[in-house]
Amino acid sequence: MKRHATAVWTGSLKEGAGKLTTQSTTLSNTQYSFTSRFEEGVGTNPEELVAAAHAGCFTMQLTAFIGETPAAMPQSNIDAKRKSILKNAYNADTLEQVDKAIAKKEVAYKGLNAMADVDTTEVSTYINRAGEQITTPQQRRQVAPVNLIQAAKQIRGMVGDLWTPDHYKALQQSFPTGEVPQEVIPTIIEGIKAQSEKPKLRVVGE
Repeated sequence: MKRHATAVWTGSLKEGAGKLTTQSTTLSNTQYSFTSRFEEGVGTNPEELVAAAHAGCFTMQLTAFIGETPAAMPQSNIDAKRKSILKNAYNADTLEQVDKAIAKKEVAYKGLNAMADVDTTEVSTYINRAGEQITTPQQRRQVAPVNLIQAAKQIRGMVGDLWTPDHYKALQQSFPTGEVPQEVIPTIIEGIKAQSEKPKLRVVGE
């Protein structure tokens, strides 16, 4: 439907005035002037009419959008799996039955023994049953060996002046790898002390 409007202006730009009339006569000789457009004069102006047109179009289109029935979103694979899991959990054929079961606080997967596979598993004989005491063999502490120089220092610190270069040579011969187990050092110390305690022979005159 086509509509038209007429505008009549009389006089100069600032002192003159105009009248607007639309075909529907909604506007009929409506006054507009320089002061109504650029100042605070009485009457309308072109900008006001354009704003009214935009506002009318916007509100009509917005109403059309609101009134439309939204299309349903297609069901995703995740939604389908979720619904299937819920039906299986409550042994239901429909989601309405699922909602009723949840409202009644029914237990999901009723009758399912989650530990069935554990209960049927045979425990090996070498594993003690629950509540039985387990005994473990006593662990022997392993002491790292020391080198020849460290061993010599320990031995000399215990025997003092009894230590001689021959003892070091004997230590080298006994442990050619250069590593002396710390467990044998006390035995070596006792051997050196025992040698020093042997009675000395003396000649007794007639």
